[in-house]
Amino acid sequence: MRNLRKIFIDAGGNNGCSVRKFRKKYDERNLYEIYSFEPNEKFFNCYSEFANHKLIKSAVWTHDGKLEFYLSKEHDAAGSSLYKDKIDPRYKKSIIADNGVQIGCIDFSNWIVKNFNKEDEIILKMDIEGAEYEVLRKMITDGSIEYIDRIYIEWHYEKIPKVSQQQHLKLISDIPDEIDISYWDALT
Repeated sequence: MRNLRKIFIDAGGNNGCSVRKFRKKYDERNLYEIYSFEPNEKFFNCYSEFANHKLIKSAVWTHDGKLEFYLSKEHDAAGSSLYKDKIDPRYKKSIIADNGVQIGCIDFSNWIVKNFNKEDEIILKMDIEGAEYEVLRKMITDGSIEYIDRIYIEWHYEKIPKVSQQQHLKLISDIPDEIDISYWDALT
């Protein structure tokens, strides 16, 4: 029997707050390999304190390449998105700057399959400002979702006009029952 790897993937790392929360709750001895995906260069320097950690300076997406990334006008650029039409549902207005910046993106499904085994313990935190619908749909379709044991997620269907509540509920129902799903704040 081979040793299973313990993996925490932080998709939408922001300022590293999820890594701090994860380490405090699950991994005080730094046994997990941690990978953070964060495309906003404003937050890159927030990761230097972590051991056994790799920062990937790209967005999680459905293919490798480049995309426009739209910075949020609020909250110190937290909440920036691949979607220019992202709104604040309380006010039904855009919270995204008009001009995007070019960033790299990674085919997340492919990255999972190339780097891990189904037997590894993989915990995924996903807060990717609406991109979760396309990324998870691809993972379900190609089977890479089967590598994941637990998902902590923040859903954004109310902020992304092209995603309906029906699409949101359908995606959740299509995630295999073996995968434990919690709202990402449950990590605290």
